[in-house]
Amino acid sequence: MFLNLIYSQFNKYNKYSIYIYYNRSLQYMTGFTGNNEKTGGGWLNSNVFFIAFSAFFADLGYQAVLVMFPIFLVLYLHSSIIYFGIASAISYGVGAFFGYFGGIAGDKFGHKKIAIIGNIFIPLLSFTGFSVYPAEAVALFSAGWWARNFRSPSRRVLLSRSVFREFYGRAFGFLHALDEAGGFFAGIYALILFAYHVPIKYILIITMIPLFMSTFCLILISEKKLINNPGANQNIENKNINDKNEINDINIKNDNKNKNNTDNNLISNKNKNQISKIQNSEIAEHRESNKINNLDIKNDENKYLNDKEHNLNNNLFKRILIATSLYGFSSFSFGFPILTIAQSSKNDELGILSYIVFFAFTSLTGLVAGRTILKTVKKLGLGYLLTFIGSAGMALVFAFSLNPLLYYIAVAFLGISLGFIETAEPTAISIISKNDKRGKSMGSLTAARSIGIFGGNIIMGLLYSVGADYSYLYAGILSLAASLIIFTSKSNI
Repeated sequence: MFLNLIYSQFNKYNKYSIYIYYNRSLQYMTGFTGNNEKTGGGWLNSNVFFIAFSAFFADLGYQAVLVMFPIFLVLYLHSSIIYFGIASAISYGVGAFFGYFGGIAGDKFGHKKIAIIGNIFIPLLSFTGFSVYPAEAVALFSAGWWARNFRSPSRRVLLSRSVFREFYGRAFGFLHALDEAGGFFAGIYALILFAYHVPIKYILIITMIPLFMSTFCLILISEKKLINNPGANQNIENKNINDKNEINDINIKNDNKNKNNTDNNLISNKNKNQISKIQNSEIAEHRESNKINNLDIKNDENKYLNDKEHNLNNNLFKRILIATSLYGFSSFSFGFPILTIAQSSKNDELGILSYIVFFAFTSLTGLVAGRTILKTVKKLGLGYLLTFIGSAGMALVFAFSLNPLLYYIAVAFLGISLGFIETAEPTAISIISKNDKRGKSMGSLTAARSIGIFGGNIIMGLLYSVGADYSYLYAGILSLAASLIIFTSKSNI
């Protein structure tokens, strides 16, 4: 009731001046000039704006927790690297189930409602800094992260239903750009506060402020502006229905024409032009008959294309789930690079700085990725391939004891790769999934990634205790396998 009251009052007085100002600025930056009445303005409409800024404020909050968590757990609570890997596996791995069931719950109860409920509980991880024991810190961090996973599929579905299909890439790229921009600024203020020796518990507790702002942005989403975008298969089915309707119209037209011709024959029996009219009528009927036959052939072709595209989409969906699971196994918690750089340089601030570099590159890539001419599948494969390059780079710098600043080049590749992946994955799923099952499909995507991360972080922790280069090399090999799975797909989306 309280949230509904706030939302209704906001709409009553129409206080959208800030939105209008930023909307126009962002339209200019992104090159957007289109417009449509349904969404309230092309792809950069009020819903896209609120969803993207909800992501911005969310990352502005919990990414500060993520960057400080490994330092707090390992360097302050004196846990081992293996324990950190297990802690990351628990938070990410169990989060797979929350992501999957969150998507199903969104399909059943409404995606806006589920997104808000999940977002409300994310601030639990802000209390991590008050923990005295490692298990206590892991429990608080995991609870907030599970809430984040629970709402993520619904937030993606809301975005996909806020724009038309041709704008999926730009919308998800814009979402990722603001999402990671929040992480970029979170890393900056966390670094500054840490450098000035502000206690970690106070750095983490202030993250509740942007997290509450994130929830408020979700409340402002207008469900009236959502579009029920048909999936790729439904477009052809609708086209088949239109063809059948056209055939029925032609049949009715022929019946009326036959009736008129009969009446004309009776009336103009003595007319000298009777033979000519009959011939013209027969020619017209022959043409209409050919048109019907052509439409029948076209309908059969569309049915064949429908079945073929359906099979390709199913194949691509399975490939994406397998690839994102492999990527999950290779997608280690960024706490590992933070610890690697901090320990190699003997400077904790340089470790935190790597997080800022990572988010700077991934945020900018999100803006560019949605506008590139590459097909969605090619973007996804490229993202996995760049992850291999970044992970291999981390391994090489560590193995040969090179200048620690070279780690930042590898971190940049990891950031660029995530920008492509986070733009292409939800775009592909939105295109190939059916409208009423989109939440479940997004949930499956989150679950597949999280299951991989669950196992990946445990393996990373074990290998890291032997040598950091072994752990990064392992991650790189799996990313390369994920890219090959996607590149060998026959899909043309």
